Amino acid sequence: MELFWAILMFTAGIVLIIKGGDWFVDSATWIAKAAKIPSFIIGATIVGLATSLPELIVSIVASVQGKNDMAVGNAVGSVIANTGLIMAIALIFMTLTTPRKDYWQQSLLLIATVTIVWLGSLTGSLNIWASIIMILICIVFIAVSIIQGRRGEASAANTANTQINVRNAIEASITSETTIAEEKIITKELSIEESTMNNNQVKKNEKDEPIVVNKKNIFKNIFFFLVGAACVIFGSDFLIDGGSTIATTLKIPERIIAITLVAVGTSLPEFVTTIVAIRKKEGGLMAGNIIGSNIIDISLILPICSFVAHDSFAVSHQSIVIDMPFCLAFSLVMIIPMIWKQRSYKWQGILLLIGYVAYLTLSAVL
Repeated sequence: MELFWAILMFTAGIVLIIKGGDWFVDSATWIAKAAKIPSFIIGATIVGLATSLPELIVSIVASVQGKNDMAVGNAVGSVIANTGLIMAIALIFMTLTTPRKDYWQQSLLLIATVTIVWLGSLTGSLNIWASIIMILICIVFIAVSIIQGRRGEASAANTANTQINVRNAIEASITSETTIAEEKIITKELSIEESTMNNNQVKKNEKDEPIVVNKKNIFKNIFFFLVGAACVIFGSDFLIDGGSTIATTLKIPERIIAITLVAVGTSLPEFVTTIVAIRKKEGGLMAGNIIGSNIIDISLILPICSFVAHDSFAVSHQSIVIDMPFCLAFSLVMIIPMIWKQRSYKWQGILLLIGYVAYLTLSAVL
């Protein structure tokens, strides 16, 4: 009976975290837009941080309760699940074409973060200097994302201006004296340009929906912001208590529960995003989401856990010799081909999936 209630509590925790996270992200994004914060800043900060909120709260609550294996296993295990399971599935079913300039900075930051947390934990506890460096890496990542977002908006504006100039030039040509054949060609070109501009305008309108700011919407979004945050916090508590009870009842180490059930459960938002990206053939969205989530999961969550821990933030021997090496290896397999060849390969996904099974098997055996 105790195991049944533990599983029920664990499941309720996952549901609360996912649903609360959705409410929190949506309301936070609306509030930011209502405050006229540029969209590239919203994407780089609010959305990026909010999508890692489940992992962040779960690890912090676990750290405060003195369950460091749960905290470390969730943070590092989420990165491993994001890469070895979610990214692997995506790479098997789709090919990513990634311009090097879009990902090389974030990719290097991810490799640096995983390397630093591994080296900083070799003594058995997370070094304070490693925590500080990782916080700085997180700040650099956010700054790079903001700069890239600003450039993207500027590029889109320049493209729109160019299209308008082309359309004006074509319209001017039509009014001049031309032959019937030339008029047909120009008219065809104009219709193509107008169609392109109309499509772009529709996409822009779909993306930049007007924000209606009134008392009703303000109250509603503040309400869902607070309720979403509360759901994530209480869901995290349920998740940890349920996971700990399951581990105790089945005599399984908490670290195993953390790197499997907890890590995969808190990575469900990334999994849903990946499924949507596969259906819509949006590989860049999926890759950027996973790389960004992995950087935040390591560079923000673990340092904060080390700061709120009662004593030194102890890291288990198993995490040092199994979790972190696999985390680094998976990150390299995911990133190197995309930087070197500017595309992904199906063998990457297969290798990552095999590696993930091997990782779980090795963790269970040891």
